[in-house]
Formats: sequence, C-alpha cells, structure tokens
Amino acid sequence: MLRNPKVEPKLLTLVVLLILFMVAIGIIGLRGIQTTHASLDTLYIDRIEPLGQLSRISNSYNEIPTLVLQVQGGTLSPSQAIHSIDAALVAIRNEWRAYLSTYLIEEERVLIQQIEPLMVVADQAIDRLFSLLKLGQIDEITRFFATTLHPGLDALNPQLAALLHIQIRAAREEHDVSHARYRTIHFFTIGLLATAIILAVVFSLAITRSIGRQREALDREHRLLKTILRTIPDLIWLKDPDGVYLACNPRFERLFGAKETDILGKTDHDFMDTEPA
Repeated sequence: MLRNPKVEPKLLTLVVLLILFMVAIGIIGLRGIQTTHASLDTLYIDRIEPLGQLSRISNSYNEIPTLVLQVQGGTLSPSQAIHSIDAALVAIRNEWRAYLSTYLIEEERVLIQQIEPLMVVADQAIDRLFSLLKLGQIDEITRFFATTLHPGLDALNPQLAALLHIQIRAAREEHDVSHARYRTIHFFTIGLLATAIILAVVFSLAITRSIGRQREALDREHRLLKTILRTIPDLIWLKDPDGVYLACNPRFERLFGAKETDILGKTDHDFMDTEPA
C-alpha cells in the first residue's frame, strides 16, 4: 500500500503562513499610514500654522510704529491711524488666541509667561497712543513714541522671534522622528516580505519533493501491476462502466487477435458481429 506523503497539510500550512504574513504586512502598512498622517497633522497644525500666527502677530506689532511715523510725517491722519491700529490689535488678539490653542511644549509655555506681561504693557502704551491720536497731539505722540511706545514694542520682538525659532526647531525634530519611524516600518516590512518569500520557497521545495516521491512511487506501482498483469496466464481485462477496455494482458490479446493498443478505448461491438446468424 502506498504511503501518503501528506502534501495537503503542507500546502495548507504554506497558505496559512502566507495569509498571516500578508495580514501582518497590511496591518503594518495601515499603521504606518495612520502614523504618517498623524505626524503630518501635528507638523502642520502645531508647527506650521503657529509659525504663520506668530509671524502675523510680529508684523502687526511692527506695523504700529510705521503708522505713528506716517502720522508724524502728515501722510496719515490720526483717525486713519486709529482705525488701522485697532485692526492690528484685533488681528494680534485673534492670532494669539489661536496660537495658545495649539499644542505647546514646555519651552513655549515658559516664553509665553514672559511674553504676556510684555503684551499687557504694550496694550497699555497703545491705549495711551489712542488717547493722544484722538486729541491730535502730534508733539506729545512723538515724545511718547520715543520714550514709551517704541521700547515697549521692541521688547516683544526678541521673545516672539524665540517662539518662531522654537516652531522651526520642533518641526525639524518632528520631521526627524517621522523619518526614523518610516525607516523602521520600511525595513520591518522588507524583513516580513523576505521571510514570507523564504518560507514560500522552502515549503514549495518540500511540496515539490513530496510530489516527486509520490509520482515515483506511483510509477513503481504501475510498473509492478503491469508486470503482474502481463505474466498471469489467465484472461485478464479491465473495462470502465460503459464497457470500454482500459487494460488487458497478452492472453486476451491473442484471444482477440489484436494488440493491446488496438483494443484499448474500444468495446466488444468493435470486435464481434452483433447481428443474428
């Protein structure tokens, strides 16, 4: 009796392993996409947008001295200056509020604690400037600008510049972390693919050898059966359910007066007259 080489379990194991590896690679890929998406969100929402917000705050503060100089030079009326400064203050407050709602690291919080008192001082100076502009006291505005307003606004610039520098540095660090994470996922995925390919090759070779041994065993059995069939002196033949000859021995060949190759595939009707005498 031919022993079963158990090819089916090996095929099943190969399929299961490949499916598991594909699932693992898919999960890693999806996690990588999610992580990359989250990193991009963090980079944009918490670093790129704050860069714009802080830049607009700085520009709005720097716009105020320019407006005062235009009033002093007579190219801008006090009422126009009041309107423009008021718009700049609204922009500063909105942008600062938006900036504070983003994710802040500890270094930012420390600087914010230093900046907010300076912003209060600047707001007080700007309120005084509004009063002088409404009164149209240009000479007093010139003196106030040189002694109080300009130094108060200048004190904010280094602190805002420091916050801008933090955004740039934090964005670079986030980029480096994302790049390192990408490389880890990349190499891990390649490792999984390589392992899956190696396992597929190993199992394929094992299955091929099993099939080869099975075929050799079948060939040996076929030759043995053929030898037995040809050496038995009795009439031996084999038919399918439709009466078609599938095999026969030399004694049967002599009975029919034909070679086995001429008998196989035919029925009794091909060799005998079925009409009545």
